[in-house]
Amino acid sequence: MVGIVRRYPVPFCYAGVVAAVSLVWGYGLGPEQQRGFLGWASTNVANLTVRPVTSMIVSAFVAQETMALWSVMILVGLGPLVHRFGNMRSIGLVLAAHVTGTLISQGITALRLAVGAAPDAVRYMHDVGPSYVVVSAQIAVVFYGHSWWHRAIALGSWLMLAPFLFGGLGDWDVAAIGHLSAMITGAVAGGLLVRRTPATLRGANRDAVNAVSLS
Repeated sequence: MVGIVRRYPVPFCYAGVVAAVSLVWGYGLGPEQQRGFLGWASTNVANLTVRPVTSMIVSAFVAQETMALWSVMILVGLGPLVHRFGNMRSIGLVLAAHVTGTLISQGITALRLAVGAAPDAVRYMHDVGPSYVVVSAQIAVVFYGHSWWHRAIALGSWLMLAPFLFGGLGDWDVAAIGHLSAMITGAVAGGLLVRRTPATLRGANRDAVNAVSLS
């Protein structure tokens, strides 16, 4: 088990931090403190205007509900992704998807606010969670996974989330737009990585290969 964690630190560390932050938020803070923390951590228009980096980072580590489910989804999505592209490239893919999903969804919200098409309350909406990271990883594995069963697991886990990903898309729902943007980014970034990955390492975790060769 220790060897697996060493070869795949990204999914295990991310799932662990999400679980820890979410437990502290859910059980270590009072209702008013919870609301205050969510308001501070959210990637909404108000926060992105003054501190985009901290809000984007912290928001990805807070699961308001079903923390255990999100931890499993992180392992199922990022595990095969790391096996396919390695740890650092996988970080780049999901980071790009998280940032892109946030900027597009909140950018559209900012435009709607500017023209009076959205209520001012959405400027301060709560917007946290690892979903952009997870769905981008799932889609990248579905398209470019190492084996058919990796792809099947990624597709199955994505189908479990799918009913909750696109609600309100026609009404410019922030989360729905963000999910779609993150998935498109995951598919595109995965395709670019496939083109750039050396043939000898395609379909294998570069870190795992290096570890085997050094042992």
